[in-house]
Amino acid sequence: MKTLFVLLAVHLAYAVNVSPTSSLGPVVNLGYALYAGNTTSPAGLEDGPVVFYGNIPYAQPPVGDLRWRAPRMLNEETQTSQVVDARGWGPPCLQHPAMVGIGSEDCLKVNVWKPRTASEGDALPVAVYIHGGGFNANSPQGFPLYDWVEQRGKLVGVSITYRLGLLGFLGGSLLATDGDLNVGLLDQRSALEWIQRHISKFGGDPNDVTIYGESAGGASMVMQVTAYGGTRPVPFKRVVAQSIGFGPTLTETEVETAFLHASKIIGCSSSDNVMSCLRRASLGALVSAINSMPTNPSYQFSPVIEGPTGFLPGLPSRLIESGNFSTVEFIGGHCANDGRTFAGGAPEDFVTDSDIERLVFSRWPAVSNATMAKALTLYPSPQISGSPFATQYDRAWTMAGEIVFTCMDWYLAESLVSRGVKNVFSYSWDAPDTVLYNAKPYLGAMHTSDLYYLFSGTNTFGNAGNTFTPFNTSEATLSREAIKYWTAFASTGDPSSDQDVHVPLWEKYVRSDALRRMVLSRGNDTATGSHMETVPDDEIARLFLSYDESILRYNNVPTMSWTTKRSPSSSRQVMDLLFFLVLIPSVFALENFTSNLGPIVDLGYTAFVGNDTSPSGIRHGPVIFFGGIPFAQPPVGALRWRAPRSMDEYVVNHEIVDARNWGPPCLQVPAMVGIGSEDCLTLNVWKPRNANKGDALPVAVYIHVGWGLLFQCKTNFLHKIMQKSDQNPSRLKVSHSYRLGILGFLGGHLVATDGDLNVGLLDQRAALEWIQRHIDSFGGDPGNVTIYGESAGGASVMMQITAYGGTRPLPFKRAVAQSIAFGPTRTDVEVEETFSNVAQLIGCPSHGTNALKCLRKASLGAIVSASNRLPTTEPSQFAPVVEGPAGFMPGLPTRLIASGNFSPVEYIGGHCTGDGRTFTLGQPDDFQTDEDVKTLILYWWPALSNSTLRKVLKLYPSPDVPRSPFSTQWDRVSMIARDIDFWCLNWFLAEKLTDSGVDNVYSYAWDAPDTVLYEAQPYLGAMHTSDVYYLFSGTNTFENAGNTFTPFNTSEAILAKEAIAYWTTFASSGDPSSFESATSSPSSSSWEKYVTPNNTRQRMVFIRGNDTMTASRMKSITGAEIDRCKFWMSEDVIAELRI
Repeated sequence: MKTLFVLLAVHLAYAVNVSPTSSLGPVVNLGYALYAGNTTSPAGLEDGPVVFYGNIPYAQPPVGDLRWRAPRMLNEETQTSQVVDARGWGPPCLQHPAMVGIGSEDCLKVNVWKPRTASEGDALPVAVYIHGGGFNANSPQGFPLYDWVEQRGKLVGVSITYRLGLLGFLGGSLLATDGDLNVGLLDQRSALEWIQRHISKFGGDPNDVTIYGESAGGASMVMQVTAYGGTRPVPFKRVVAQSIGFGPTLTETEVETAFLHASKIIGCSSSDNVMSCLRRASLGALVSAINSMPTNPSYQFSPVIEGPTGFLPGLPSRLIESGNFSTVEFIGGHCANDGRTFAGGAPEDFVTDSDIERLVFSRWPAVSNATMAKALTLYPSPQISGSPFATQYDRAWTMAGEIVFTCMDWYLAESLVSRGVKNVFSYSWDAPDTVLYNAKPYLGAMHTSDLYYLFSGTNTFGNAGNTFTPFNTSEATLSREAIKYWTAFASTGDPSSDQDVHVPLWEKYVRSDALRRMVLSRGNDTATGSHMETVPDDEIARLFLSYDESILRYNNVPTMSWTTKRSPSSSRQVMDLLFFLVLIPSVFALENFTSNLGPIVDLGYTAFVGNDTSPSGIRHGPVIFFGGIPFAQPPVGALRWRAPRSMDEYVVNHEIVDARNWGPPCLQVPAMVGIGSEDCLTLNVWKPRNANKGDALPVAVYIHVGWGLLFQCKTNFLHKIMQKSDQNPSRLKVSHSYRLGILGFLGGHLVATDGDLNVGLLDQRAALEWIQRHIDSFGGDPGNVTIYGESAGGASVMMQITAYGGTRPLPFKRAVAQSIAFGPTRTDVEVEETFSNVAQLIGCPSHGTNALKCLRKASLGAIVSASNRLPTTEPSQFAPVVEGPAGFMPGLPTRLIASGNFSPVEYIGGHCTGDGRTFTLGQPDDFQTDEDVKTLILYWWPALSNSTLRKVLKLYPSPDVPRSPFSTQWDRVSMIARDIDFWCLNWFLAEKLTDSGVDNVYSYAWDAPDTVLYEAQPYLGAMHTSDVYYLFSGTNTFENAGNTFTPFNTSEAILAKEAIAYWTTFASSGDPSSFESATSSPSSSSWEKYVTPNNTRQRMVFIRGNDTMTASRMKSITGAEIDRCKFWMSEDVIAELRI
């Protein structure tokens, strides 16, 4: 069978690496698809220097049941020899206003421009444009990147579509529960992730991506930077945000009203299942609804705040203020007269202060009269001596422009510079769009003027229409200069890196006495009028007006002397004062214990502010989330591969730390630069809103799966458990990260000598010890902690029980081990070989005292590269190793259990009935003979002797043997895999805990499949992780710390509620059945103890039932099952299994 796998792999590799051709045009092979591009230039030149590939899908069509759900990844595992014609554009997404026949739901596409000579491996910088249009209109066709790629030469250009308006930004609590909010933003992120996977095939470098956007596209830039509160790595390196157009966000009432109005027009408001009805609605019905929505801004569709686990966890300005954003190189700017487009009228419409209040502030209906009065003072009337405004119109459009556009790009630039980013630049665009200017000259360099020059004289209009106007000579000169700046930034992070003497030097934006920005303007036929300028003091003084109305509550808003000349430090003084004012709401004195950001918990050495917005976006909910709380010092530099060091908890920090969002995941396997961090030792706490110190509530701690592989604790399942477990309202939940793979489980004698082995397990213990010290501040009881884990997390639970051979007190009282997956442990020779390979790949010596010094100095990129280039001959190269008598893991866990060297705890242990099927590495048809069975066994447990193998085949008789319990070889091999890796370890631990006198010991088998995985591979049955699907809100996890949540149907929801009730009640009392009723029916089975009064063994079997009750029941464990486990847990076999 191994030979078959190898031959198949070779065949597939050959299929991927051939270079197909097509008469249509040059072909790019993505592995799962082949696309033919277009070499004809926009001017009609055949075989031009740039190849265009259009209409390439980056996600599944978001139609039917996928309507209003996060984009689903394409099946990129398939192979094809068919070349797809990609020479034209794809359809635009549905527009607003909408028209039947213009726009499509199946619109999630990318377009790529590459140099004709570019090929895979060239690693060219990548420029990605995300169009604007108020999140309701436009398409990429109006913004072609042909000129960018042609002019730059060594650049790959990409543009994307994303869902707009009703289909992209419908909000509401029903949708949040049965769908996803902000799917248009999630589409953008999905396209950027597609680029990460595939742009190399076009000659691009996935690690050198710059994203661009204007207006709503500029707002998209900000929201991609602040996505997930900056806790997830971004799939780009640089950002250009042009005329950031965003806000105000709708209130919850407005969002719900818009949802109800739309569902009523579509005809779904009275449906029993509104979302199902909306997903069945025709496209025509949606078009009608879009065009029937009121024109009031409250009924429009745009991004909404989602809460702590969402893509947009808070207002972008507040996320920036609190430092919850990702660090990128940045250009930010605006058109000089952006505000004229949004002032609300023509010059003659503005005569009095009332005209400004009526027209300008119509966009912000929530602004109070007091705030408007202060704004009018900050923007003084033309009648006031020294006012910078000649007319009321100048005053109005300046106010409108700074609130929407100027302030946000300035604010983000300031925040990035304060983070230490060097390549930050600012600009003002002062050259009008000639077409629009000729129609309304009073608009000046109005909104979108920059796009006219960057995209071949473009102008867009309704229903994804666009025109291109040829440039005159001076326009063409400015266009070339701007494209040179924009593309040079994509290449190097410096827009002036070309050192063209004919182009003005674009100075960096720095926090100094004078803020400098580039002003781009037209000149004559040979040179532009572009130049650097110092930002005026009066403009700086107004910059924070739009961010937080609380700023204006203070009476010391700076008043400028409008006639005073600039002093050398005046702008710096103004800026310092503004920063002081802005920080007042978010830096707090501990003795007050209040914050406008959220509830506070004081731990003594510091305090943290939490998030009380639920995953579905409900503010001030019953559960408060505190995330990203460090439980140990960052394990970096000299602390790499050392036991976690305790935080300095004796120094009181008089500032409150923003803990409203997740911390970063630990580095994953496979690893990717930008996804995962070394500074990842953080935990997350969910507490009831009314819980206080001294309440002594039980505490549930979840240890996530995947110690040597992937995943992270970053899901919202614990929040949902607390929301949904109405019968268990008084518990605290905790999850934590720990080092994984190469950083968590690198072994070898050099690590043991100058570091620590199994640091990932030591991280877990450090988190549990932090909980012992501090959980009481959240209202928890450190003496009543239960730990949970599944798969590698289940094995972690077992190893925490056997830690130090049971000689040290445990920081927990109870344990739940689900589908324990462990072993075989690697031999000393294998461990040393892996260390040597790692050192060589990183470029360090593999022996001697300098080996670890070198490895600790290595960059994270070198670690990532080594992790991904290691040979894959072993099932798991990084996993816990036996340390010896003084270590955390002094021996094989099974031997420690057998000898009584463990800590007694109350215990639940179990497995999924199809656990073994997941690890057969094949399908039923792959197993026909005894040899097929032996091949699989030896793949996972290569040290098993021939004698033991013969015993195994006899203990698990072939289907051909009379009275065999197995109908197929597949059933037989699946049961062997299940028993060795999952069931028997739980059985062994349950037996020994019972023997040690523990009374509360329970067992289970999970026999309800994960519906999502089952639909894909039904032969797996209740496969590995099926219990996790029900316990954690329909979760499925995937590479690089990703996850999805699938809404339950009624019978699934009932089983989930029942299981959660058992799991959480066990945390309270040690008896999973000590709740009144897990379902609406009193028919939930009582979960009886593992050992019956007759000294037989039994377990709970979890089974889905109907829409009113589950089919879960108690069932006796058969003698045959126990006999098989006795065989596997015998001393001789344990020695061969190395578990």
